Amino acid sequence: MAISFVTRMLQAGMAGGQAGKRLSEQDLGPLEAQCPLCHSEQPRGSVITLQEVPAVELLECANCAAISASRMPTEKALIDYYCDYYSHFASGFTFDGDVRFAQRLIGTGKIPVTKRSAVSVLDFGGGVEAGLARAVAQILLEERRTEKVKLTLVDYNARGQKASAQTEVVAYRTLYELPHHQTFDVIIASAIMEHVPDLGRDLLILLNSLALGGVAYFRTPSNSKMIRFLKNFGITLDFTYPAHLHDLGEPFWARVLPALHLTDSHRLIHSKPAIVETDFLRTPVRSAAAWTMKAPWYILGSKWAMVGGWEAIIQRLS
Repeated sequence: MAISFVTRMLQAGMAGGQAGKRLSEQDLGPLEAQCPLCHSEQPRGSVITLQEVPAVELLECANCAAISASRMPTEKALIDYYCDYYSHFASGFTFDGDVRFAQRLIGTGKIPVTKRSAVSVLDFGGGVEAGLARAVAQILLEERRTEKVKLTLVDYNARGQKASAQTEVVAYRTLYELPHHQTFDVIIASAIMEHVPDLGRDLLILLNSLALGGVAYFRTPSNSKMIRFLKNFGITLDFTYPAHLHDLGEPFWARVLPALHLTDSHRLIHSKPAIVETDFLRTPVRSAAAWTMKAPWYILGSKWAMVGGWEAIIQRLS
């Protein structure tokens, strides 16, 4: 009975998105010999099996600790998958309460923004409305940290309407369309890096797009070790492949700057279990499950890997 209760709690804690899907051979790219982040060719150990036939594993890089799918889905397979995804989730985001989230980032100083005449914010993968980025802009203006916010939204479904007289909004479909040499004071990449096939390329674009002193916020899943552990007890949790292609927890964020040769120009200023994405009043069971998974880390530290999600903030120094 205890295991059954734990199973229900954990499944509730990881719910909230579309289920994974088994891909056929025609939906898959070739076996990835290199790590998609650091391009190391060292053998990568298997963490969990994502599907048996055709075989797809989650492999962990010994150099940067990125945990990634051994085979990436084709572009067509991803388009088909997400067409179905957005038919279920029209808003395109995964967080309850954008203002609550933004207040935690800006209002508490986790993302430091000093007073200036204008602040540029890039939101990567924020969905149709980019609610978090707009909430961040609202707080910056209300707290008089700036007189104007320029929001740049990068998402296939983003809308580039003007939010207010003090907020300019432009939208692009991909990172590769961004104007060359454009920089940002704040970059938000919440619950998006796990979805991109070319992890190293996209992460480098984001970090190199920071202005001097600017900060980038990342929120990523950290589920695979927990899935592997619970399988020993007959508990099966869905990693949601091909929606999730990577699992990026504490070890990854500790090593990412050396792996990308950015230790002289950037620094990791925050790295902890991610904020619980659901509101306790709206979804008490799922929220309680998420808190339960994260709590032991605050006592055990890195010895506890089953936190469900991770957040990191990186600042540009030079």
